[in-house]
Amino acid sequence: LRKLTFEFARGCPYDCAYCANTAVKDAFGVGGNFLRKRPLRSALDHLKNIVNTKNIDFISIMDDCFLAKPKEWLEEFSRLYSDEIGIPFLIQTRAESINEERIKILNKIEIPYYQLAIGVESGSERILFDLCNRNCKVSSIKKAFRIISQYEHIRSCGLFIIGFPTETKNEIFQTIWLARELQPKIAH
Repeated sequence: LRKLTFEFARGCPYDCAYCANTAVKDAFGVGGNFLRKRPLRSALDHLKNIVNTKNIDFISIMDDCFLAKPKEWLEEFSRLYSDEIGIPFLIQTRAESINEERIKILNKIEIPYYQLAIGVESGSERILFDLCNRNCKVSSIKKAFRIISQYEHIRSCGLFIIGFPTETKNEIFQTIWLARELQPKIAH
């Protein structure tokens, strides 16, 4: 399969302690929601040209939190992507950005499947809040995976980290148990 890596936006609205985006924002003193977005029409025209000339089979969209974009942007993306590109893609996002409405918008795209990677990081809320600055409850992560598990054509991917400073053996097992409970189709 021929894969293309592509970006619609750079940066992230979140400030996770372990993420390069946070370091870049800190280095340049731009904190907060620093997100650089390419106009959708421009990005899709470029993408369509590459897909058609290079015979691409699927696209890895590298936006750090794809579903954090405004609902209107997602609706337009879904409509245009379905009409003009129409091949499987991979995206990554955070659990808090997943809800029924946003998944239904993506499901308007007529493709056989897409992969949705969710940054889980840890099964320990102490790790998520105190070390990662994630401010995301484990219950929100579980809810996100429950929502996407209802759709057979979504390949779920859980992104996990083990080995944080001060992480205990029990917290490592909390992450392992959470991974087993979530049952992502792919785990990294």
